[in-house]
Amino acid sequence: MINKKWTPHIITAVSLVVLIVLGLACASEPTAVPPRETGGPVSLDRAIQNAARSIEANVKEGLKIALLNFRSPTEQFSEYVLEELTSQLVDGKKLIVVDRRELDLIRQEEEFQLSGDVNDESAQAIGKKLGAQLIVSGSLSAVGNVYRFRIRVLNVETAAIEASPATDISASEERVIFLLDGKGPIQVNTSSPQTAAAAPEITSYKTGDRGPAGGIVFYDKGTFSDGWRYLEAAPLETEFTAQWISGALFARRYWPDIKDGIGSGKGNTARIQAAEGDSAGTSYDEYAAELCAKLNFNGFNDWFLPSIEELDLVYKNLKQQNLGNFSNNWYWSSSVADKGYRVRYIRFNDGRQYYGEVTNALSVRAIRAF
Repeated sequence: MINKKWTPHIITAVSLVVLIVLGLACASEPTAVPPRETGGPVSLDRAIQNAARSIEANVKEGLKIALLNFRSPTEQFSEYVLEELTSQLVDGKKLIVVDRRELDLIRQEEEFQLSGDVNDESAQAIGKKLGAQLIVSGSLSAVGNVYRFRIRVLNVETAAIEASPATDISASEERVIFLLDGKGPIQVNTSSPQTAAAAPEITSYKTGDRGPAGGIVFYDKGTFSDGWRYLEAAPLETEFTAQWISGALFARRYWPDIKDGIGSGKGNTARIQAAEGDSAGTSYDEYAAELCAKLNFNGFNDWFLPSIEELDLVYKNLKQQNLGNFSNNWYWSSSVADKGYRVRYIRFNDGRQYYGEVTNALSVRAIRAF
């Protein structure tokens, strides 16, 4: 039987002990909310970590995944990315990662490089040989004064893109400079945009040829006029996902000068940019037309968002011919529809044209005229 005289003291002591234990437990427990990422470019290692977590969050757990290639200017940069991403995925224990030695054997048979291009069909064939359900590829490209680091996860059976995380990394990071042999992946031209006012030195191109800016030629109008004859589409590593514009901005504008025809995309892009004003506040940082206009690839910064008829040529002359490494996703055009209330796009698995809400996040591939 407890002595009533000592009961308050016992209760007080016990309460104090409980509070101390709880306090220690709370102090030692890690926070459940990860620290917020600040804006701007991140380190290469952080970009790789972010990519690994995004892959794990977007694909089914327990699938077999093979890290195939990463397009960059140097083999050592590509090797570093693939090795570190492999390590991150192995440590995550959510996916079955194909041993790199198995992949090396396939790579020798197929004669492709870690830092080069592999089209979707080849990637699917390699994935089947490895018994993998998912294939990973990636690319490094310059956007303004930073590098865009992008990873792409392809479903071997369906050819659907399961994940496509992208991060800006710092061009001044010592590790990045070292892995790129002391030079950037492309020459960044900060001078005024090239206007392609003069006829190109090479006067004859055909569909599928490499264009002067490093893209893929998809249209020849037959003669040089209005400052251009050919259209080229930017390569895979420049592709991104974005909204067309914010719903509020789109609703406040009337779009009578937006056209559909071949040769309209450049003017459309300029008009959309003028209407955008300040694009701050969107979760996608910027919008499709503005990102196309800001693209600087191989020293060329006169890219734009294609009109619907230009985009249709991209689909017919490149995608249907297995050129350009296009996905089966929906791609934005710079043309509007439904009396200017919606925007036109094309589904690249069958070429069908639709129109939809501007706040949808769709794939974008810039083009240029020369």
